[in-house]
Amino acid sequence: VSTEIYSYLSSRGIPVYYSFEPTYTRIGSIIHRFLRGEIPLDPHSQALLFAADRLEHLSREIIPHIKQGENVILDRYVHSSYAYQGALLNDLKWVMAINKFALAPDLAIYIDVPPSTAIRRIKRKKGSKLSVYEHIRFLGKVRNIYKLFVKKGELIEIDGTKEKDQVVSNALALVCKSLKVKLV
Repeated sequence: VSTEIYSYLSSRGIPVYYSFEPTYTRIGSIIHRFLRGEIPLDPHSQALLFAADRLEHLSREIIPHIKQGENVILDRYVHSSYAYQGALLNDLKWVMAINKFALAPDLAIYIDVPPSTAIRRIKRKKGSKLSVYEHIRFLGKVRNIYKLFVKKGELIEIDGTKEKDQVVSNALALVCKSLKVKLV
């Protein structure tokens, strides 16, 4: 969805930059190796690495683009850490504390799907190889934390069970409204 939003905005001459987390910096590469099951990581170390990767990403990449007047689209950001590491550690307060220096997003969208749907889509896309976080019971806990931030007003929820074109359209409408750009 985020790449479609990027394409739409850039095709209309709106200054926009796209990135994702975890990155592929030195810190992010360790996270990717862990996610693929290549190396073990203690749950607290995981949370700290995600937070460190985010802060490096902000200082080296995101903030410079914001200062250049670009709108930044991120595929995953701080709420992902809250949800995933919060579910893993059962300590959302600590996960929020180690991420306290992350900039608050102007708009954060959560695309909601039931865990069973998420697993089915992941398997269709990647085959049977799931990451360490991609299991129904765990994703249920993750979803509950995301829903908590929807209730708090920090995330705007979109129904991800709809067809992809509809999900993209719904997300794009939110982005255009936030940027005060007419959707055509």
